[in-house]
Amino acid sequence: MVTSPVGELRVVTVAAGVRAVLWPGDDQHRVHLGDPDNSVEAERIADSAVLQLNEYFAGTRTSFDLPLDPIGTVFQRSAWNVLRTIPYGRTMSYAEQARSMGDAKKARAVGAANGRRSEEHTSELQSLTNLVCRLL
Repeated sequence: MVTSPVGELRVVTVAAGVRAVLWPGDDQHRVHLGDPDNSVEAERIADSAVLQLNEYFAGTRTSFDLPLDPIGTVFQRSAWNVLRTIPYGRTMSYAEQARSMGDAKKARAVGAANGRRSEEHTSELQSLTNLVCRLL
């Protein structure tokens, strides 16, 4: 758990990376989390995620260095990968995101994909003001 300006965030990790960051009151069924992973590697990644999120909220970090392991379709993962390219303090509309993926007409599909982001808070924190709001 991470104490943040928006409440307690729950970091879900597996050995391959961060699977999700869940907001207070977030429906954990909104995203596919997979099977629980209590491995040493998952725990190491969780500890690193908590540290980096705390640094972000303290104002000493503007980017994240965490492996991510979201579960999604090829299209969803493509949309989420674009989010990771948004510089700190910047925003991107769904239309701009869809255009960068090659089809500006898919803005609504991009919005739906972003709503299914499992690691949303980590990616968004890195891009928006990266305050898990946009995202996360």
